Amino acid sequence: MPPSTTSRSSSRRAEAGPPGRIALHLRRSPGAATECVRRLWDPWLDPEAVRVERDPDGVPWARVGERRLPLSISHADGHTAAAAHLERRVGVDLERLRPLPPEYARYFLTLEEQSAVAGWGDPATATLAAWTVKEAVLKARGRGLCDPPSSVRIRSLSQRGVELADPRIAAGCWREGDHVVAVACDGAATLPSVEVTRG
Repeated sequence: MPPSTTSRSSSRRAEAGPPGRIALHLRRSPGAATECVRRLWDPWLDPEAVRVERDPDGVPWARVGERRLPLSISHADGHTAAAAHLERRVGVDLERLRPLPPEYARYFLTLEEQSAVAGWGDPATATLAAWTVKEAVLKARGRGLCDPPSSVRIRSLSQRGVELADPRIAAGCWREGDHVVAVACDGAATLPSVEVTRG
């Protein structure tokens, strides 16, 4: 879990804020997006009140009444991660933790980035962590893999933080059990706090 992350499982009623918070819900079964939005908006909200829609580009959004909330969803190995924010576009990527062949790095990491990811602490999975960050950033931009991963430049990567070349977007990446998770937020110089729930 990243240092700014808290884990919450209480059933207290919450206000629909603060706007600087990202809700991230991880689960093995369907419904992660609905639960994520409920945690962000109001844990007592009827699950039927949350609708997940896609815009013409295929980008998911959550709708609660007339309000449309930025949403991102990722699936890996029977698990689902969903991230939402009240105002800003977010991106999430979830990947099963595994080593990637070293030659994969040259396809989407510059030589400088290959050095920058050394801070991840596990050389065998550093390339996977970098890929996860890049995919989360592309989702937060609202373009996904329509834009090349090379359009995202990583200056440093560790489980304590991610520094990107673009100061208009912030990201974080960490291990979550046998998965690696990355979350990104567009329009933020630093990553808002991430509230992780599991279910």
